[in-house]
Amino acid sequence: MLLSRLSDHTRNLDGDSRASLLFEAASRLENPQTGPRVSLVGRILASDEPRHARRFLARHPTAERYAGFGDFGFYRFVVERAHLVGGFAQARWVDGRDLSFDPAVVAAIAGCEESVMAHMNEDHGEALRLYANVLLGRPGRQWRMIGLDPDGFDLRLGRRTLARLTFDAPVADANAVRQILVDLAAAARRRLQ
Repeated sequence: MLLSRLSDHTRNLDGDSRASLLFEAASRLENPQTGPRVSLVGRILASDEPRHARRFLARHPTAERYAGFGDFGFYRFVVERAHLVGGFAQARWVDGRDLSFDPAVVAAIAGCEESVMAHMNEDHGEALRLYANVLLGRPGRQWRMIGLDPDGFDLRLGRRTLARLTFDAPVADANAVRQILVDLAAAARRRLQ
């Protein structure tokens, strides 16, 4: 997150970093109580990690114009637990460790992320187009990879259009990333035949 230290909510986080985020797919249902939702509970902490800033700005390029202002800073949400509601009377708590990857896996993917993105964006524009057009059903020609994590990768077309390709299974290292990108491109080509 990119937050201004002048805002009340950021000053409140300085005093008490506890927070929750709600994700839901229920509000458009006739009876929202029957729809799924999850509340993530944890802490929002300041981050000076350059990777966090780069990832945020890759997804929100228009934020670049004020990200360097002295009152703005990057923050990360550390999940401690989640409350999952699958529908009416279907709720349970999930420990945050069950929602997070092994730190060694995160470090391995973070360590190769920039080089993988540079390679894909410079040398494999056709594969990126196949991922977006064929596997995700998203039109456009100039897709760019802007983020990679163990669960998948993010694409952007222009400054506003985003897409996410989620892997069938998480990857744990650079070799697994390479293999899954090759496999996905091959799968997209087969669909075109």
